[in-house]
Amino acid sequence: MTSSFKTILVALIFMMIKSVLNILFDKEIWEKIISDFEEKHILKKEKISAYKNIVESNKYIDIAQLVNNKNYNFEYPLKKTLNKIQTGKKKIVYIFNYQDDLLIKVINRILNEKFSDEISPVCHSFQKNKSAKTAFKQILKDKNIDQKFNYKSDISNYFNSININNLIETLPEKIKKDQVLFHTLKKLLENPYSVNEKAEILAENKGIMAGCATATFFANIYLKKLDDYFVENKINYVRYSDDITVFDTKEKIYEHKEYIENFLKEKGLSINQSKTKIYSPDESKIFLGFEYFNRKIDISPISVLKIKGKIKRISASIQRKIVRKKINENDALKIFITKMNKKFYGRTFENNELCFARWYFPIINSSERLKIIDIYFAERLRFSITGRNRKKNYSVVPYSKLQKNGYIPLVNSFYSFKKNNINFKFK
Repeated sequence: MTSSFKTILVALIFMMIKSVLNILFDKEIWEKIISDFEEKHILKKEKISAYKNIVESNKYIDIAQLVNNKNYNFEYPLKKTLNKIQTGKKKIVYIFNYQDDLLIKVINRILNEKFSDEISPVCHSFQKNKSAKTAFKQILKDKNIDQKFNYKSDISNYFNSININNLIETLPEKIKKDQVLFHTLKKLLENPYSVNEKAEILAENKGIMAGCATATFFANIYLKKLDDYFVENKINYVRYSDDITVFDTKEKIYEHKEYIENFLKEKGLSINQSKTKIYSPDESKIFLGFEYFNRKIDISPISVLKIKGKIKRISASIQRKIVRKKINENDALKIFITKMNKKFYGRTFENNELCFARWYFPIINSSERLKIIDIYFAERLRFSITGRNRKKNYSVVPYSKLQKNGYIPLVNSFYSFKKNNINFKFK
């Protein structure tokens, strides 16, 4: 019996046990996911190479067999602490080995393709054909939006705080009835162990594990009952993962606030009070990094500060390297501009890569804050060369020199985007 025939036979046997995870025997789904990540340029070449080796060596077949036989065991993930430079706060993420990570990514793709109808229509995060743009479109369908109060809240440490027992109970019945899938998800979620950066084994509540591919699907599913409550009552409510915004009259908005916070408390979650606010009709509203007021949408002030902070840090780093003669001035400009162009426009300027422009350009209808960022970026580019903030910088580092090294103003790019794409329209 040939190896390929045995593979087909094994796959057919497992197909008799109906599970969406039977598709793990299909090489194409593994290859497609690897190809998608490779095109987006968001993973290191080392990881992509490891993924490809799993498929090319046919190891994926062994994985598929173990999963469908309910014998696959995930290794303990690495618990890693990331420092948020802008706020000084720490973020915990969980990193799986390459094999587990690829398998989890494949399972996440299956979950989103097979069970997307289980996610509320007012939840706009981490889904195909859903985005911040669709969230804003939904909000702005309300013709009386500018006369309403707005409650905006953020859930503290959402992914890692979700109670796993509660999550498993609230999973859709279609998932629970798929014994192989349900068993695999439980093994992934219920294991309390992780390994820290000192190689010490930890036992704790990890939640749905920020950094784990399936976390986004679970984050969308977990608060479906809350989403459904507002849908059923025809209230202008939108959720983007851990960000919630509601619009209504002054009297009702406080009722909604109380309902949301009590619901989250019952789920073992808490509100980030520093990011929670009730806005009156005469105030600008902040949501998902945007500022909205009277049909005008721009980048929020805090988002501008964050991008300025990044520019300033790179500028200082470049200047130090020039002083130490590690790089010359021309290379310095090119390095600085290339780094920020990747942040603003993506690594390859392709439409499928999430970046600053892809997030903001489809939604904003004002270029005021873009202009502020452009001016600041040009100033810091000149400072990185001269080490001083002075008028003479304009002659030492003229605009033509910035352009020669790849400088692309956000304002120009924004209007080019609007000209060549469908404009964001209010309905």
